[in-house]
Amino acid sequence: MARPVLVRFAIGLGATAALLATAAVGPAVAAEPGPVPDSGPEAGGTSVTLPGLPEEAYVSISAGRDHSLALGTSGTVYAWGANGNGQLGNGTKVDAAAPVPVVMPEGVKFTEVSGGGRFSLALAEDGSAYAWGAGFNGQLGLDSRDDALVPTRVHMPAGVTFAALSAGQLHSLAITPDGTGYSWGTNAGGRLGIGDANENVFNSFVPIKMLMPAGVTFAEIHGSFVHSAALGTNGIVYTWGESTTGQLGSGETPLLSAPTAVTLPGGALAQHVAVGQVHTLALGEDGTTYSWGQNLDKQLGVNLEPLNSLVPVEADGVAGRSATQLRGGGTFSFAFAPGGELTAWGTNPAGLTGEPGVTTSVQEAPVALPSGVTPVDVRTGYGFTLVLGSDEELYAWGDNPSGQLGNGSTTASDALAQVPRPEVNLAGVSFGGVAAAEFEELAVGAVRAVTPPHAPGPVDVVVNWEIAGVPQPPITYSQSFTYTGAPAVTDPKPQVVNDGATARFEVAASGSPAPTVAWEVSRDGGKTWEPVASDPAATVSTDGLSLQVAADLAHSGFQYRAIATSAGGEAVSAGALLTVQQATVVDPGGPGGQKPTGPQGPNLATSGSIAPLAGAALAALLLAAGAVLAASTLARRR
Repeated sequence: MARPVLVRFAIGLGATAALLATAAVGPAVAAEPGPVPDSGPEAGGTSVTLPGLPEEAYVSISAGRDHSLALGTSGTVYAWGANGNGQLGNGTKVDAAAPVPVVMPEGVKFTEVSGGGRFSLALAEDGSAYAWGAGFNGQLGLDSRDDALVPTRVHMPAGVTFAALSAGQLHSLAITPDGTGYSWGTNAGGRLGIGDANENVFNSFVPIKMLMPAGVTFAEIHGSFVHSAALGTNGIVYTWGESTTGQLGSGETPLLSAPTAVTLPGGALAQHVAVGQVHTLALGEDGTTYSWGQNLDKQLGVNLEPLNSLVPVEADGVAGRSATQLRGGGTFSFAFAPGGELTAWGTNPAGLTGEPGVTTSVQEAPVALPSGVTPVDVRTGYGFTLVLGSDEELYAWGDNPSGQLGNGSTTASDALAQVPRPEVNLAGVSFGGVAAAEFEELAVGAVRAVTPPHAPGPVDVVVNWEIAGVPQPPITYSQSFTYTGAPAVTDPKPQVVNDGATARFEVAASGSPAPTVAWEVSRDGGKTWEPVASDPAATVSTDGLSLQVAADLAHSGFQYRAIATSAGGEAVSAGALLTVQQATVVDPGGPGGQKPTGPQGPNLATSGSIAPLAGAALAALLLAAGAVLAASTLARRR
């Protein structure tokens, strides 16, 4: 998956540059859909699929003297090659022939890296600088001569942040967001650009402000072996340090202790500047390449007598006059053509220019990358080259005694050797804090895990992963999986009502997620059931927890039951019997209240008289009346 990359000028010894606009690093973890399916039973055992792990690709590169650096998509730095002073930043002094992760400061993400002589620099997101490796000359900026085996924060001036930085051989350079230059390390030959050449400052162990030209700010800055260069926002190139072979472009001047303007032919302005070991390149606003300094190996792209040029000349051997970027190597140079082609000229040890067998050439030679791949950036160390391709792969070739090619060997290579990407591995998946016992990365770019048992409810799904064995910030899918508990429902109670009254059945339901409740009716003693909607006399409440039936004698003997349903399953209550009895009425002629109507009791005539009684019932009634009369007569006599 291609990611947008903006890497115009990454930093490296012999090909160092820096811009106020630095490399854009994509996020390691992107918001994506969560698990599929997104629910399952509390007992666990559900196989879910999650998005694949983030890719780790190289987004910018740098080359030191004999070690290499690359910045990954995640903001992690990787290093390989020589490590005698800890310049790989992995806590050891053991060389590495393949990329190893730099020990990252906690909570810090780097946006830019730069390899120096035997040390390394990195720029953090908050504008602070970090350094590691050799520190004897103060080039680490740690107020110490000691080596640092892991990235350590540079002693930044109070209130100062950096926007770009560059590592030279024994000194370091940086510019602030407003374009002010800072430097630290050795000041031999005026390399720090502070206005003196060792008289007052031999080494600076912390960053100090450079002596800036009046009214000038820098857009990019570059440190090399014994000299430095910068591009002003005014389009003028500035150089300082030693001019052993004319690399300052100032004529016969042996050294400059402060940034000094360089005059390009015809007063041309520049859009970019690059430094080699002992030569300097500038790209004019019209795409013309200018060069000055050593030309022993035709690295200036021009035939000269004498060999070196003390002032800028137009590189007439460079056919790509409309280059978009330049890079300086030890004794060679690179240019990016508008169409994306990478070309080189100068010496060609171990196939550095991609054309084995060619030793020295003033003419450009194309650098052969895999078909369909265009160069994004190129960096050079002492005798080796790194190229970052548009396919997000990193290629290297050249000398390799310390493993600086990163291909797992220490054998030099005339051909492109691909540097392996850091290995991304799945370390575990958890659901609501409970680890899944079964998980795997699928070949289709997805993660599969089997849910462990967990209490019902929504939970976070957390994916733990590593890059090159280093744990990365977990990927959390918040409240993305719901454990379902089996629903439960209580039994409704039997109801006895009069004909024409309303019967009410009630239940309580539980479960996660909350179940829906429906009702059924049986008209044949529970043998068969059908939805209660088939009965127009039945009404279910909005929440489904109660059922009302406008009962008549026809409903007597019906049974009703509730069914609770959720993702966790189904629960069915017992049936509740409905008994409907005939209604009662008031007896207006009797002494005592209510008597049932219908077959169970006497009928009242419209006159209020009692209908004739038959047989024994009538005799009993007359006998009782006589007894009452006799008792009354006896009482009067007394």
